Parts: sequence; C-alpha cells; structure tokens
Amino acid sequence: MSRNKSLGEDGITSKILQRAYESLPKSTAAIYNGCFRTACFPKIWKRAKIIPIVKSGKETCEDMTKY
Repeated sequence: MSRNKSLGEDGITSKILQRAYESLPKSTAAIYNGCFRTACFPKIWKRAKIIPIVKSGKETCEDMTKY
C-alpha cells in the first residue's frame, strides 16, 4: 500500500491503516479476512472519487486520450 495515495471519503489514509496493522495485526487481518470470506464490504470502501488530469499540450483536444 503506497503512502503517497490520497485519502478516501472516510478520511483514512494509508498511513493510518498501516499503523493500525502494526499495532493490531490480528484484529486488522480478521476484519479484512471477514470481508473477503463473506463478500461483504462497507459501501464507503466501494466508492471512489475520480479526478481526470489532462495531459500537457492536449487541453483543447476532444479525444479521451488527453487524460
């Protein structure tokens, strides 16, 4: 898990998740394994905010490859 990723809508950064795992590895693993075993994940984990970034020099282009 990259520490350079932005935080999600829940406000939890990857650094927080890594520290939680370092402090409580069995509990953290149990939560994730339970989600995988039951195929039940919190709805907030399934959401993403996508912000397209236009490539330099293609600002006026109408093609999807400009991102």
